[in-house]
Amino acid sequence: MHAIVLAAPFAGAMAVLAACGDEFTSLAGDAGDGAAPDALADAPLDASADAPADAPVLFDASGCDACASAVPAGWSPVLYSTSGGCPSGFGNEMQVKADPIVRSGACACTATNPSPPSCQTGTVHVHPGCASSALDIAFTNGACAPVSTTLQATQAIAPLAPSGGGCTASAIADDGKLDSTGVTLCAPIAACPINVCEGRAPQGFTACIAHAGDVACPPGPFATKHAIADAVAVDCSQACTTCVADASCSTPTVTFFADTACNNGAFVTATVADGTCRNTGVAGASVTAATYVAATIGVTYAASGPLTARVRPTNGRTVCCR
Repeated sequence: MHAIVLAAPFAGAMAVLAACGDEFTSLAGDAGDGAAPDALADAPLDASADAPADAPVLFDASGCDACASAVPAGWSPVLYSTSGGCPSGFGNEMQVKADPIVRSGACACTATNPSPPSCQTGTVHVHPGCASSALDIAFTNGACAPVSTTLQATQAIAPLAPSGGGCTASAIADDGKLDSTGVTLCAPIAACPINVCEGRAPQGFTACIAHAGDVACPPGPFATKHAIADAVAVDCSQACTTCVADASCSTPTVTFFADTACNNGAFVTATVADGTCRNTGVAGASVTAATYVAATIGVTYAASGPLTARVRPTNGRTVCCR
């Protein structure tokens, strides 16, 4: 998970909690789903451990000793619930997402910015007399290229392979493959929420502490961690790292000319470039230029990568519960 700043609704609670000292200077954390103690199941938080279980009294704000000993510095008390709504004595209700999980298939790859390979660029090897030695002609997109030779009765020309081309691998995120739990967080109104610090909460709520970012739960009773965020989305930035363009080439033809501009009037002969030994029909003819013609066919673009999907949280924090 990524560390992110706290949601604005915590700010009001922080101002109140400041009276308790440095222990309550920031929020975030990991929330648990433990049930509230039976003695408090049907009643608001009572003022002290000695009060009757059903006494409808709020927090005792006279001191912070219990909170100071139970809540580490940098953490703040909150209530956690999956049912919504804040009980009496709590405010700054926050609707958040908890414990997001990305399912398989959340990232997919697609090819963008396609550029097809070329079948007419490269060095062509012409074998006069079909011998092993070769005359090399460098072609750029098959355009007229200089060559100086006297043709023999036979020759073999090896074809060029596709070259160049490319594409960009782009990721498509599917937020429908991201699961999370809707949770309500409630900040105490009382300056010293002793009952929460001691682990007591109304029915349907769990006593927790919160801290900004993704951190470990502190030693002690607040040990059940939850990842919390205002919103979550699928992050595919680590997926789709490679894109490859591929193609085939039609059977090429090399045409020879008696001038340097490859004008039609200077045509001498043409030979299929498939590596086969072929008759030229013009033994002894001098040539000074040539062209290479082949079509690029069957072009494909393949984007791939590890398809690593992560959670991108908005205002992520940690809630740790009893």
